Amino acid sequence: MSSYEVEYARGSEWRKWDLHVHVPSATGAENRYTMLPNGEPDWDRFSTLVEASDVAVVGITDYFNLDRYFDFVAAFRLKYPTSDKRFLPNMEVRLNEAVNKAGEEVNLHLIFSDSLTVDDADRFMRSLRTELHTSDDRQMSCRDLKTAEHLGSATVTRKAIADAIRDTFGMKNDQQDSVLILTSAKGDGMRPQRGAKRKANLTDEIDKMSDGFFGRSTSSEYFLNTSRLENEHDEIRAKPVFSGCDAHTFDDLKDRLGKSILDGPNQTEVTWVKADPTFSGLRQTLIEPLDRVRIQPTMPDSKEPYNVISSVSFSDTSTFPAEIKFNQNLCSIIGSRSSGKSSLLAYISHAVDPQLTVEQQIAARIASNSEAAGPAAGYSWSQVPAGTCQVNWGGTSGGSGQVIYIPQNSLYAISERPDEITQKIKPALFRDDAEFRAATERATADLESADSAMEHAIKLWFDLSLKIEKAEQDLRSMGDPDGIAAVRDELAAEINKLRDESSLTPEQVQQYEKVIQAIATSRVQAAEIEEKIRQLSVYVEPQADGGNSAGQLQNWAVTEAVGVQVETIPIPSDVHQTLATEITNLVLSTRESILESLSNLLVNARTQLEADLREARLSGQRLEAENADLIAMNAMNAELDSVVQRHQNQVEALKRIEVQKDAILRLAAQQAESVNAVKGSLGTRNDALATLRTVFDRRRHELDEMVLGMEISLNPDTVEALSQDLHKQNKSPFLTEDKVLDLAHVQANPEVFMRALSSGTQKVKQGRSPADVATAVLQATPEVRYFAELDGDRVGGFAVSTMTPGKQALFALTLILNESTDKWPLLIDQPEDDLDSRSIFEQIVPYLVKRKSDRQIIMVTHDANLAVGADSEQIIVANRHGDDRPNANGRTFDYRSGSLEHSGPMIDHAEALKVCGTREHACLILDGGEDAFRKRRQKYQI
Repeated sequence: MSSYEVEYARGSEWRKWDLHVHVPSATGAENRYTMLPNGEPDWDRFSTLVEASDVAVVGITDYFNLDRYFDFVAAFRLKYPTSDKRFLPNMEVRLNEAVNKAGEEVNLHLIFSDSLTVDDADRFMRSLRTELHTSDDRQMSCRDLKTAEHLGSATVTRKAIADAIRDTFGMKNDQQDSVLILTSAKGDGMRPQRGAKRKANLTDEIDKMSDGFFGRSTSSEYFLNTSRLENEHDEIRAKPVFSGCDAHTFDDLKDRLGKSILDGPNQTEVTWVKADPTFSGLRQTLIEPLDRVRIQPTMPDSKEPYNVISSVSFSDTSTFPAEIKFNQNLCSIIGSRSSGKSSLLAYISHAVDPQLTVEQQIAARIASNSEAAGPAAGYSWSQVPAGTCQVNWGGTSGGSGQVIYIPQNSLYAISERPDEITQKIKPALFRDDAEFRAATERATADLESADSAMEHAIKLWFDLSLKIEKAEQDLRSMGDPDGIAAVRDELAAEINKLRDESSLTPEQVQQYEKVIQAIATSRVQAAEIEEKIRQLSVYVEPQADGGNSAGQLQNWAVTEAVGVQVETIPIPSDVHQTLATEITNLVLSTRESILESLSNLLVNARTQLEADLREARLSGQRLEAENADLIAMNAMNAELDSVVQRHQNQVEALKRIEVQKDAILRLAAQQAESVNAVKGSLGTRNDALATLRTVFDRRRHELDEMVLGMEISLNPDTVEALSQDLHKQNKSPFLTEDKVLDLAHVQANPEVFMRALSSGTQKVKQGRSPADVATAVLQATPEVRYFAELDGDRVGGFAVSTMTPGKQALFALTLILNESTDKWPLLIDQPEDDLDSRSIFEQIVPYLVKRKSDRQIIMVTHDANLAVGADSEQIIVANRHGDDRPNANGRTFDYRSGSLEHSGPMIDHAEALKVCGTREHACLILDGGEDAFRKRRQKYQI
């Protein structure tokens, strides 16, 4: 494979590795394989069993020898020329030192690069001197070990191993470029007995020379501890632990290779390695031993296939490649400016969810509106042909899914939008605290109900205010009751005088006055009834065939103006479908029932009023008929009759004034009830928020490493906006000295405020009605906002953030990823924008390392600390075609992907993406690339 080629385009993936599989050997120690009749190894059978396993990388092991490795590989490749299995040479040797209780020498495994040549292997075996001597006292090399007896008793020193590596591969090369030393930490391994001080110190020295260990899952934690040396003040790097099946027979191969057997005497565990199946991939485990190696039965970081983007396909292959594959963990897209990095991310997001993509681009100010949004500046989505990009999800069916898309400049902006913070914290709080979720839903329902009731009460108050104003005007137009009463009394005295002078007896005059007053009362009652009928006539009208002929009563029917509205809390859309249907049916049946009752009530009222009107009119007519002689006698006395009529007019006027006053009092009483309703709604609102506060405070709320809090307060922007509705030229009791609405004072005295608006003593801005202003002000509700605290800093709520940009970005990422329990891919474009390198390294990198285990992350970045420091499983290098950086076939955008461990020297090539390995591209493109790789090695003391 040429140095520029990338065989593993998806980058570092979890695969089964077993670096400890012994091969058949005619002269090998402990050889228990069934040999061929001619005494040679049965490579065909051995190859068949290896190929049948699901282990991707096998360490071909033999004692003090590398020859069998080459023999096996040649036989295997002949039998399976297209197999993707990879093999590493493993020479097992014994030190001349023992540290375990049984006094057994420590077993070491020298794992060589898969590029090891036959000549280098031979040179190494000749260079590695054992502690055995020939009969002429010459120190034997590994090449000299010819018999099973020699192989079973040979040992080597640590110095001999170091000398052989130096002599074979030279001093200029790092030892780890050619060979890794894995020490057994099992029964034949290096752990000393408790209290053996000398052996403990010896163990530390062996630990220092080792790159990793063979052991069990229970050993991993110990060797990842950097303070494991005898002197606890000395630090040593964390190192990986591998489990191997240690197969010595064909049955071992069949039963144990790639298998997890936790019962019985021959227990076997499975080793998973996240790296290219190469020696370079194995070296990568030294840099991230915790994240790159796991001993467990199932694949680590396994994600549901339908939650992972497997690849994207492009129909326009003159602009994009036909397919780009993606790793299931962290994929970093790198490249020079305008190389198609952000466009690729935008295309993926738009192919999955066009609306989300446009909304996010507008929110991030990449586009001013939906028409301007697109994959690149000056190129809108409307110009992109349908089907240009297709997202292929994992699994066999392709499927569909969702993404979380975060364009450039989005993270920091989120922390400055308190409403968005609140909406993103809510889901996490609700998942964590079911009681608080229920309390929030109750509070929301109570607040909505209070607002609705308050709005109705305020509207009613202002309607009644207008009616009272008109009624009072009508009352004033009726005259002064004291003046009317004085005229009445004067006329009464004159009647007495004229009565004495008239031919009528006092009894007749008195009777006449009673009759006239009774007739007047009937007329007033009839007038009142007629007004009531007029009010009802909008809602009740005569039926077309409704009789009203002689002796027949009129039939009445309600008009279309009559209706019933029934609202429920919760509304049907807030609950599940079955309950929503039941609520809807209940509302319909209730509305029909109420409408029927209301119609009957209105018809009966109209019918009764018509009857009352007839009775009032008949009563007056009967009085006139029954007292016709008396009325006629008084009529002959014209002067007395005129005075009596004038007197009666004053009586009627005073009667109408009393009726009007009673009406005003009734209206005032209704208005007082509406004020109480407003106060009641304000109280309900305050109680709901207080209860919510109490429930929230019952427990501590945390999200990842952040503590979540809640604040309930009036939004200053809301108060300022409401203040603009009030006229500020004159001094107002409802405004502070700064001309800001004193909302607390207003809501504590709603009636005073409404009367000031209604009367005009508190003027409102032109174009705004007093009722609307009162509703807006009295409905102004304290907001519930959430905030987060991290290491003493906070963001969100009503205060200005004290978090650094790095913490704010971390906070925003945490919120976004916790909005939903579904583990959909995160597409994030240049999270390093507006962040300093310290924030990236200390906050964002650890966070990405943590979160990539539970969801796929596809990230565009220029920063090496993100791509390299977060240990990207896949690097996708983007390139835009140009004379100095050509793509295949002149394609506008091209992409080449591989792992961080993929490396190759610079070569001449017609395609810019094929001139070097993935690691070299990263160093050339990323800001601080070489330094980032160097930091990784220093971090793990490599």
